[in-house]
Amino acid sequence: MFNQCIRKKVERRTLIEAGKLRYRKIWFKLSKVQEQLIYGSLLGDACLHRFETRTRAGNRMVQYRLVFAQGEDQLQYLKHKADLLPCSKLNQRPKGSNLGRPIFQSVFSNTAVLEPIAKMCHRKHKKHITKEWLKKLNWRGIAYWYQDDGSLIKMNKSGWRILFSTQGFSCEEAKNLCVRLKDFGLTAHINTKLGKYGNVQPIIHCMHTREVIRFANKIKKFITPCLHYKIRCLPSYAEEKTPHSRRRN
Repeated sequence: MFNQCIRKKVERRTLIEAGKLRYRKIWFKLSKVQEQLIYGSLLGDACLHRFETRTRAGNRMVQYRLVFAQGEDQLQYLKHKADLLPCSKLNQRPKGSNLGRPIFQSVFSNTAVLEPIAKMCHRKHKKHITKEWLKKLNWRGIAYWYQDDGSLIKMNKSGWRILFSTQGFSCEEAKNLCVRLKDFGLTAHINTKLGKYGNVQPIIHCMHTREVIRFANKIKKFITPCLHYKIRCLPSYAEEKTPHSRRRN
């Protein structure tokens, strides 16, 4: 092999140099839609995992993997995400369930693409909301977050409110989310509850019906059909039923 390299005048590379070259080759520029999918989903159910491996030469290699997971009722939504990125095939989790119902997942593995996102969205290898991250969100990104972690709740005959499940974030991070939601027309407030281990968990509430309806109108074109019940405050989606209602019927 060495002689062939000399005859063909091919530059020999170390394993590390070869790895860096391969890293550059697999990188691709995310489209605007793909960016919003990732930034919005990371606020919600998506998880960006960091893990370390060792090469045969003993060199440390850091890799990233983005995991999307949804229940059976939102399988169409998960397929939509998987179609936008070169994800693995959908598979059912061998462990873990949603109230006894199966959970499905799809994985996007591309460290070259995900590493810059991790630098923005992670602190000590965990999700951490930064102003830089929030600035990148547009209506599509907010719609992905809402589809993941938002709930539409009927208050009375004509009243609606939106709740965002933000228990995984700190109160300070939730405050930053509230400020960003104001840019999208929602006046948000934080309620707190004690978690299983005594930690304070924030939940974001948006209580003004007019704002909720205006918000639903803005994001409706980004909502996957299986999640249309999350915008049933709009007349054209009023007959949409929640998954719980469908199973009960």
